[in-house]
Amino acid sequence: MLRVYMRGLSFHTDDFIGALLDEQPKDGEPMKINGSCFIAQASTKEEVLAELKNDVYGKADVWDFEKIQILPFKPAIIRP
Repeated sequence: MLRVYMRGLSFHTDDFIGALLDEQPKDGEPMKINGSCFIAQASTKEEVLAELKNDVYGKADVWDFEKIQILPFKPAIIRP
């Protein structure tokens, strides 16, 4: 599952990207990854989907477009 959070500007993912985990990893054990998450700055969900379909992972069928969740996100604090 890929969760994408929209901020409403231009499409960028450099500030926040990472794995979604089933649980907090224990020392010495592998992470139980169940998806990816990043903040996409875009005006619409369609803009995010178009970018995802055209990126390297989208073209390689890594993203499961049936399960992608695109949710609005309102940050509480933004630091320069």
